[in-house]
Amino acid sequence: MAHYKLKADKQGAPGGKTDFRKGSPAKREATERKGSAGRDFEASQKPSASNRPQGNHATRKIARFTEQTRRGRGPRVEAEEPAPFPVSKGRRVRESPAARQSVRERPAYREAAPAGYGKSANEFAALMRETARGMGLSDRLDPEPAPLALLDYKTELDLKNASIRAWWKHHDIPDKPSLVIPSPLPRHYRTTSKRRPVRQGDRWRWDFFLERLGGTAKAGIDVLEPASHEAVYKAALAKLNEDAYRGLATSLNFLIVRGDAELMVIFNVFRLGPEVVRKAKMLGEHLAKTPGAKVVAAHIFFDKTRSDYYLEARVSEGAFRLKRLFGPEYLPINVEARRFLLHPTGFFQVNASILPRVIGEVGNALKPGPDDRLLDLYCGCGLFTLPIAAACAEAFGIEGSPVSIEAAKKASTFETRHARFAASRIDAKTLSRLLPPPDGRPEILLLDPPRQGTAPGVISLLAERKPRRVAYLFCDMNTLPDEVKKWRKQGYMIAKAMPFDMFPGTNNLEMLVVLIPDKYGILGRKKIKVDAVDEPPKGPAAAHRDPPAAGKTGGKVPRGKKQEGERKSRKAPGRPRRRH
Repeated sequence: MAHYKLKADKQGAPGGKTDFRKGSPAKREATERKGSAGRDFEASQKPSASNRPQGNHATRKIARFTEQTRRGRGPRVEAEEPAPFPVSKGRRVRESPAARQSVRERPAYREAAPAGYGKSANEFAALMRETARGMGLSDRLDPEPAPLALLDYKTELDLKNASIRAWWKHHDIPDKPSLVIPSPLPRHYRTTSKRRPVRQGDRWRWDFFLERLGGTAKAGIDVLEPASHEAVYKAALAKLNEDAYRGLATSLNFLIVRGDAELMVIFNVFRLGPEVVRKAKMLGEHLAKTPGAKVVAAHIFFDKTRSDYYLEARVSEGAFRLKRLFGPEYLPINVEARRFLLHPTGFFQVNASILPRVIGEVGNALKPGPDDRLLDLYCGCGLFTLPIAAACAEAFGIEGSPVSIEAAKKASTFETRHARFAASRIDAKTLSRLLPPPDGRPEILLLDPPRQGTAPGVISLLAERKPRRVAYLFCDMNTLPDEVKKWRKQGYMIAKAMPFDMFPGTNNLEMLVVLIPDKYGILGRKKIKVDAVDEPPKGPAAAHRDPPAAGKTGGKVPRGKKQEGERKSRKAPGRPRRRH
């Protein structure tokens, strides 16, 4: 018969150790206590008649959603994090340690941090710090996430140009990039910002959410955001410190502001209930009257994981993750003469001031023709697809976010009716199914992936289609060397590399790399030495050519150079041509 030896606690039976036989009364009693405690906890999680939601249809709908999510029939949630929100007003909130733990500690979220805002650019950022040390700028840098925000803009551009040259040399990337194209708005340019409410004594204050990622700077990141955003935060904080908004303040994960001329506010909450929704709507309507800020829409976004990056796809999934409080569902953003639409959870470039230049240079790089087919992967809301598609025979845009694809379709005009869009994962398997089969039509390709780069097999599949020109936009300099090597293995070479200062004040850049097929085998040739010279001319033409000048080259003329006497004689006026 099996024996179980358990240590008795200090208040238990004396003797230090007690033997319990399997099935003994003491064992059964301990098991019963454990089971009853578990049943009591489960019963506390079920809604009873006393706390069953009451009220109008909207209130019952919210409560029904929360109850379905708790039972596992609502939006997909992670197994280790039970739903931490109540089903009705006044119910006590239970939060597990996993729910309170910041999602930033998970590797998947650290890798998916948006470029230029939050997570530093790792190796390239370290190289930039070394370059700044060599230029004597170390003591003038601000801590993360905006280390360059306190520099004057000319010094910042000099530092970035020097860093790019060092990066190119370190990775032995062929050809040289052009100088950094500056941003028209080097400060106060961000189209997205957010704040976290933090309790300090008996008052609430805004905490820059990036402080949770190790940053301590406040002045630096503040100068990158527009004055209209700051006006919204100031007005919202005054209301959150009122007793009437205490429930919303304690449930608020972030307050997010998006847009430039017109703004939308998003209340990112980790607890959801009728009172939270009602107060968020009241506060949104109050913010619409804020002087100096044109707030046209407000939304509430439920994220129980408290993720630092609310635009993550898996966080944004599911019904009722987002609820419109008032205003349009899509926020219009104008880039020169074209209007684009931004969904609250959709991606859009953080610096709208430089977008006209970026769109123009991408169009110049692709050189679209009336017979071309445009393939735009990671197309977002159609920022590049729609302007370039007007000059092509057909266009296909693919993006992983369904709301962004819907925004691209809504923004299509009469001249881009032939542009088609699809929402799907972008990997080798789905692309082989979604893209039209090659039929001899010339193709141009545009890639603008997230900071992780393309999925395995995507570049080789696209290279098999033999696009005549490829425009690759890198939002993270760290992925550039490996992605360029993949294209080189497929027989493509760099024709141009243009850096854009999409993220002024930060240690990152947007890099446009133009790739073309290596038709003449240039990639397979050995590097030509600097002192290489041409062979002497052969054949009848050699007799009619002036003799080369003697010197260190042994009588040979360096490539691309002519003798000084020959150059001057050809410029001499009135010299008759040599007759044969």
